[in-house]
Amino acid sequence: MTKKKIIVVDEVTGETIDSVIIAKPKYFNLDIFVKLYLSGLANIATMRLRGETSRVLFYLLSRCSYNNIINVPQKEIAEALEIKRQSVSKAIKELLEKDILLPGSKDGRCNTYRLNHALGSKGNASTAPGEYKPFATNKPKKITGKTSIFVS
Repeated sequence: MTKKKIIVVDEVTGETIDSVIIAKPKYFNLDIFVKLYLSGLANIATMRLRGETSRVLFYLLSRCSYNNIINVPQKEIAEALEIKRQSVSKAIKELLEKDILLPGSKDGRCNTYRLNHALGSKGNASTAPGEYKPFATNKPKKITGKTSIFVS
């Protein structure tokens, strides 16, 4: 298991505000990610999603492919989350009504959906913006703001 230490330093006083050690298990691939915009998350939080809808949303996000296409049978979602298929169907309907998901084409007997691009997108380290470097270097890097964050 790889460990990385993140230190937050006050730029005015030079004082260490906080630090945390992050353990990266070898079986996680952190080079592939789904980027979600903070404003989109804030909007979702205010929507008051019903019942199992948020769990279904997070499962669908984990299965999002490039171009934001989501192609997962409702039976698979129900089994993975240990809920009824009817609950999955209601959750997807709510996500469509609230424009979190957009309807896609039909793939055989399975409907496909797309994550609304206003909420986020799927990517990998090679397609990410320049500041994204997933545990690639041992040199501390500085992320600026009111406080400085050093990752080592």
